[in-house]
Amino acid sequence: MDLKSLSFAVAEVANERGISQQKIFEVIEEAIASAYKKEYGRKKQKIIAKLDVKNGDLKFWQVRQ
Repeated sequence: MDLKSLSFAVAEVANERGISQQKIFEVIEEAIASAYKKEYGRKKQKIIAKLDVKNGDLKFWQVRQ
């Protein structure tokens, strides 16, 4: 799915459910971080994903505790 299609789908869901688009993107980022951790991470590791909706960049980083 390209960024334009993703943005359109998020806008549709936001309008249908009465949820802010920002909240939907936050949930998407959390899901991506969880999937990344499951595939590449270790237990008790905190991974954060950030999706830049303007250019489609996706970044990951680990939070050290």
